[in-house]
Amino acid sequence: MNNALLIGATGFLGQHLATLGPQIATTRFEDPADAWQQYQGIDTVWLVARSCRKTYPRRDAETKRIELEGIQNICNVFSDCHFVYTSTKVVYGLTDNDVRTCSREHIGNLFVHKFPHVQNVPHTDHDTVNLEPLSEEHRIYAETKLAAEDIIKSTVKSCSILRIWDIC
Repeated sequence: MNNALLIGATGFLGQHLATLGPQIATTRFEDPADAWQQYQGIDTVWLVARSCRKTYPRRDAETKRIELEGIQNICNVFSDCHFVYTSTKVVYGLTDNDVRTCSREHIGNLFVHKFPHVQNVPHTDHDTVNLEPLSEEHRIYAETKLAAEDIIKSTVKSCSILRIWDIC
């Protein structure tokens, strides 16, 4: 996987993906666009990072702005690459009340096999976006993920989007 760039290697899923051999990005969403130019020979981007704080409020308009500007910069630099992006069940209005676990090993296997467009992990028939039942913080999170999906779909050559439920 020397031609894959992993953005978000410190999280639970990212730590597992790092064992599969991609280059590990040290650049952050807040960094300028030209900082992403340092990575050479990339044909696949694994984007599992997100912008949030460790304290309340974890997500707000500022974290949304930082994440979306960063994703736009990343997409502009790597527009000829295939992107694998991790989204969330929260875009369907689901939070902790609908738990369906999937192992990070299974999710990692999906990263190495290209598939088109959006896939729910684990597989479900959910396909209707519904932000109505969400709290403000969850709504910002879902809006950020949906906007990022749109940026990726409209900017890069090809993409795979994983809307993940719960990782075990």
